[in-house]
Amino acid sequence: MTKERRQALLMTALSLFFSAKQLMADPQSLNHWNLILSLLIPIVGIIFSLNDQAARWRWGLALSNLFLFLFMLAITFKAW
Repeated sequence: MTKERRQALLMTALSLFFSAKQLMADPQSLNHWNLILSLLIPIVGIIFSLNDQAARWRWGLALSNLFLFLFMLAITFKAW
C-alpha cells in the first residue's frame, strides 16, 4: 500500500467516523467548530484521494468523500 493511498484511506475513515458522531448528536447541540471541522475533513480527504495513482481508488475515495461532504453540509445547514 502506497503512502498516498494510506493517507486517503485514513482521511476517509476519519470522515466516516466524524459524520457518524455528528449524526448521533442533536443538530442544535453542535457548536460552530464541530460544524466547520466536519466540512474541512472531507475536503482534505478529497485532496488526499486525488493524489492516488490508481484511477479506481482515486475516484472511488474522492466520490465517497464528496458524498460525505454533501451530507455534512446538509447537517450544517440544519444546525444553523
